[in-house]
Amino acid sequence: MNKTEFQKQLRAALSSLTCRERARALAFYGEIIDDSVENGASEEEAVAALGDIGELAQRAVETAGRDGVKTKKPL
Repeated sequence: MNKTEFQKQLRAALSSLTCRERARALAFYGEIIDDSVENGASEEEAVAALGDIGELAQRAVETAGRDGVKTKKPL
């Protein structure tokens, strides 16, 4: 999976967060991917090294909760 596909799937997994928190998480993981690519990894390798998207999304939601951010209520 490349960076664009990763970000699309992560964005969907973060749907319970506010737009601001979702953008923050996407930027955070995007920067990690960019740094890995700058250090010689392919986008696919950089994305694979991040691990499971569901776990990353859960971590982002938990972090937002600790920071006092309210998540959107499920529909």
